[in-house]
Amino acid sequence: MVEAEKKEKQAQKLRDREANIAEMIVNGSEPASPVTTGAGRRVGAVPGIFKGVQFRSQLEIRFVTQLEANQIRWIYEGERLGEGNYLVDFYLPDLKTWVEVKGKIEPRDDYFLKEIASYLKRERGERLFVYTSGKAYRVMAREFRELSHKEFWTKLAG
Repeated sequence: MVEAEKKEKQAQKLRDREANIAEMIVNGSEPASPVTTGAGRRVGAVPGIFKGVQFRSQLEIRFVTQLEANQIRWIYEGERLGEGNYLVDFYLPDLKTWVEVKGKIEPRDDYFLKEIASYLKRERGERLFVYTSGKAYRVMAREFRELSHKEFWTKLAG
């Protein structure tokens, strides 16, 4: 009997998590309670499908819905770049722009993304941005320039 109760509790937890994710997608906001992985110690990315494409996180899905709303053509994970063979999330071919969507910037990103930004500017005349849930950054060869989301969408268009 204890085993059946345990399984039901796990099933209810999964149903609650799925309902929370659905609410997040509908509202374009963060979930009421965090989605966790492992023993519940860290927030985890929740994959999903949009327009037939499998995305690694809900933040990527929210980002691509904004691209769609702005009628910006996009390619998801189209090419690996740089010494680290980094797979940048989005390429916006009409804007000659790459966008990495991140939950948080990690130490390796500081090196690899600057290296990729330098290459893209020098060899292709293209730009690189990082988009997070709270802010965005223009990635340059030597620095990350912080932008609000409003500034990001303005710079993207111009």
